[in-house]
Amino acid sequence: MFTSNTIQEFLTSLGVTNEQGLINQKYNEGLQLYNQGEYARALQVFQLVKRLFPYHSEVDKFIQQSTQIIASLQ
Repeated sequence: MFTSNTIQEFLTSLGVTNEQGLINQKYNEGLQLYNQGEYARALQVFQLVKRLFPYHSEVDKFIQQSTQIIASLQ
């Protein structure tokens, strides 16, 4: 049996890295914009996430919330 450290060392020796994927990067970007009050920009990013991965577990909630906030500000 291999330990997780042994497996990690093996993967590292092969040049395999664990990097965040595009969908997670964009989702986190949307969250940052949302938390900064940049709701219109956040909405655009969340909509992109939805197009890239329609089954994302949280993006629909943030699309709805962003849309509601934008509407209330107009």
